[in-house]
Amino acid sequence: MGYMIEDLMITFQRKHLYTKAMKGKYFIKYVLPTLVPELNHNQLEISDGMMASHTFAALHLVQDKSEVEEIRRNRLEYCKLDTLAMVKILDKLKATAERR
Repeated sequence: MGYMIEDLMITFQRKHLYTKAMKGKYFIKYVLPTLVPELNHNQLEISDGMMASHTFAALHLVQDKSEVEEIRRNRLEYCKLDTLAMVKILDKLKATAERR
């Protein structure tokens, strides 16, 4: 038996779950504060996906090893929170489905 993996974004794109607070958007920065307000990326040095992508793309240009390590730590913190956010959003979706 195999597992099916589906991007959680599809649920919000198709508006299976939607609130006005999402402002017509389905990206994590709109969905997360609506469903899991206790989690947010605002306090992090790297606070969104574009910033995470840009810092990764430019990492090879950084000469200072301590700066490279700091950037890596900041990216790791962002990725950890992003992953936790997805788990918490999935939990909310499951709880919503169970109530129906």
